[in-house]
Amino acid sequence: DDAFNFTRTRLRRYRQARHIWEAAVEWWMQEGVAFVAQLGDFVDGSALDSPGGGLGALATLLRPMRRAGAPPVLNLLGNHE
Repeated sequence: DDAFNFTRTRLRRYRQARHIWEAAVEWWMQEGVAFVAQLGDFVDGSALDSPGGGLGALATLLRPMRRAGAPPVLNLLGNHE
């Protein structure tokens, strides 16, 4: 969902991010990409308040990548969490 940054000075617009991500996964599958490198900061610290915390949010976002035909994912740690 949309949320303010940690200093509450800027609204971060996340509301459509999950749908955009799912559309990207569909496109990668259609294009037959070899793999996806996820370079970190995929889930930010505000996810700690969600059910399952950051790991729960990450599991939800990676669910489309577990579908048959989805490319493998290389997850790298971000520079914040």
